[in-house]
Amino acid sequence: MNRARLAFVGCMVLSSGLTACGGSPTEDTAKTDQTLEVFNWWTNPGEFDALDAVLKSYAARYTQTNVVNTAVPTNSKAQEELTARMAAGNPPDTFQNNAGWTLLKWVVYNGRDEADSKLEPLDAIVQQNKLNTVIPASVLDTVSYNGRVYGIPLDVHRYNRLYFNKKLFDDNGLQPPTTLAEFYTVAEAFKAKGVTALAIGSKDGHAVKTHTWDGLIVSKASAEFRNSYLTGHENPGDQRIVDMLTEYAHMLDYSNADRDSLLWGDAAQRVFDGTAAMMIVGDFGRGFFLSKGWRVGVELGEVPLPGTSGHFIFVVDSFGLPKGSPHRQAAVNWLNHLSTTEAQNVFNPIKGSTPPRTDADRTVYSPIAQTTMDDFRKDTLSRATNLTVKNAEFIAGLNEAMRQFALDRNVDAVMNFLKNRYDLL
Repeated sequence: MNRARLAFVGCMVLSSGLTACGGSPTEDTAKTDQTLEVFNWWTNPGEFDALDAVLKSYAARYTQTNVVNTAVPTNSKAQEELTARMAAGNPPDTFQNNAGWTLLKWVVYNGRDEADSKLEPLDAIVQQNKLNTVIPASVLDTVSYNGRVYGIPLDVHRYNRLYFNKKLFDDNGLQPPTTLAEFYTVAEAFKAKGVTALAIGSKDGHAVKTHTWDGLIVSKASAEFRNSYLTGHENPGDQRIVDMLTEYAHMLDYSNADRDSLLWGDAAQRVFDGTAAMMIVGDFGRGFFLSKGWRVGVELGEVPLPGTSGHFIFVVDSFGLPKGSPHRQAAVNWLNHLSTTEAQNVFNPIKGSTPPRTDADRTVYSPIAQTTMDDFRKDTLSRATNLTVKNAEFIAGLNEAMRQFALDRNVDAVMNFLKNRYDLL
């Protein structure tokens, strides 16, 4: 665990609501705790910088509170540690999690209903900040169960994105691929030059899962089939899944052989260094490259993953309030802060994400970020796998199966996993 203690000094005078610690979760700027632990997995450049910026803005607002940033590298490891802490009755004050069932599993803990929930509902915060009037229902629905809200959305990310080193493309007279056929043409050209065409970090199987189940499957089948399959309504051995896996195995021919020793940030570094030309990553990847000094359209290029144009496969990062939070008022104040345009406009331009609030100040976002905001409103929306699949055991197994697939390209092994576990969906 990487625990970095952050203490900041500053002052911001705001109106406040007064609430006893055991009451509804509402903001209290006059009374809070001395400590706030924020649990997350934002450790890569860009995402770490975005979190740091919003932590500083919180610390300026609540000067009496020291912030402990508990950052665990990789989504998968963070889920393991969070699960252990929640089960042991030792929750963090608040934690980052993807919306959907990754978050809501704590509401229906052990498969039971809300009576055994390990999260507090946050409807008072939603009402206080009028979030239901400024955050689209498609986003609020991902953090809601039985009409109650259990997470405050901080960002919206699109997974099906291809990033590339624009100088490498320009120097070789190449255009970014819009189809899979074009991808292989470009990949062959880079291979002939001794450049890795596609940088992949598969050490965390979650990344490989997003390449395939949150992107490539749309180009090989359809968004409708993908959504139906992930909710348990298809034949687990469907040929379209075989086709998707076979396609990804072909793409791996043009990737780095050491991919199992890298995480996505390591792969991004190779694109930045110019030893690799492209990578598939959610648009949080933009934040990584911006943190390195690159400019979109100058050094950095980005396009939809070939074959997925017009589709927006999205994930929502949110923060919840565990029951038994050791520093509950500080956590409540944190959640109220994240609900504001101030916090979202500090965080999202750095992270490369879309603000959930539609009244965000567009002028603080880059042209490509503004285009993404427009795409979110007009493209076909599909929830990411982690938002769609209810069973955490299935997700963990799929992550591991896809990590192994990136090593051995054994289609049959993945298909056997799906056939044996499909009843969990």
